[in-house]
Amino acid sequence: MSREIYTGLSGASAVERQLELIANNVANSTTTGYRESRMAFRVDGQVEGPAGQTHAAVGEIYASQAQGAGIEDGDPSHLMLEGEGWFVVQVGGEELLTRDGRFQRDAEGQLQTSEGYPVLGEGGPIQIEEARFSIGEQGTVFGDVSGEIDTIKRVSSELVEPVGGNLYRAKSVVTESSARVQQGFLESSNVNPMRAMAELILAGRRFEAVQKAMQTSDELDERANRSGGRA
Repeated sequence: MSREIYTGLSGASAVERQLELIANNVANSTTTGYRESRMAFRVDGQVEGPAGQTHAAVGEIYASQAQGAGIEDGDPSHLMLEGEGWFVVQVGGEELLTRDGRFQRDAEGQLQTSEGYPVLGEGGPIQIEEARFSIGEQGTVFGDVSGEIDTIKRVSSELVEPVGGNLYRAKSVVTESSARVQQGFLESSNVNPMRAMAELILAGRRFEAVQKAMQTSDELDERANRSGGRA
């Protein structure tokens, strides 16, 4: 087997991963607060030299932080961030990030995600025991009777990676965010379905081209074997 077949295999593997990410973007084009996953390719080995010494690989996988459209639904527990930033939720012993503001209160009044993870304020998990409450643009939570309760924690990170369940992990320094909180609104996915479909088609063609290159290499090997060897 010739060396360049391994270059083709590495390219096919990297493009296959890209196809998976784009397909996931398309599937989540209507998911509240979803952030489009993007992928960079990486080249390992010598950029110039004999075939077979350069290999393609999956580089950085990151989430686009472009703003999604706002949708007003009037639910006081539903929140949207306007601007760059993330809500912070407690998952086990780890603080993860989300833009999915479909929050709700449990029987004890704790503000949680739809999966039951506590939403964090500056003082820890947010507890709203009163029936009527409001949340200002700076994230301050007010109870009609008790007054100020806590402030929604918002952070920024230049680079985040998806970890599943519409949650993300910071991969760079985390700083305080000045994103405005909009109560009674939800943010739609930031995926552009038409662009994602076009990217899916292009990635599919790229995968076919790599397969064809591998097939050509295999055919050349067969010819070389019949003629007594390949240089």
